[in-house]
Amino acid sequence: MKNTIIAIALFLGAVNGSAQTTILIPASADNTIYQSPSGSSNAIGENLFSGTNGGGSTRRCLIKFDIAAAIPAGALITQATLTLNCNTSRSIADDISLHKLLSNWGEGTSNAGAAGDGSGIAATTNDATWLANFFNISLWTLPGGDFTA
Repeated sequence: MKNTIIAIALFLGAVNGSAQTTILIPASADNTIYQSPSGSSNAIGENLFSGTNGGGSTRRCLIKFDIAAAIPAGALITQATLTLNCNTSRSIADDISLHKLLSNWGEGTSNAGAAGDGSGIAATTNDATWLANFFNISLWTLPGGDFTA
């Protein structure tokens, strides 16, 4: 997990709508996958990357929240907010989109911090990579991850 707090705030209304509760859910896993056949990853590095680098290579940030464990049975989610902070960017704008992943994925022990984070580092068992949802165990159906359009 990153040192930065990644959390999703859910605003819940009871089924009858009379009471509302705000729940803060921290990320249960996060990882950056890099468009590379080498299997680069950054599971426990300090930063997450998304978009393209100067060479046009894509980076995808994966963030997992265990929402079901935090939501009471019968609760109705009326609003959700995801807050991310950008500490570095290229000089040109990148559009960032959120997509639901359709396959489970892993956060192993790769840490690209010493390598500068941006290019990733060799994946370890259970890391998500561009080709694998769990490195050395199983592959995504499509390179870059299985996600909704």
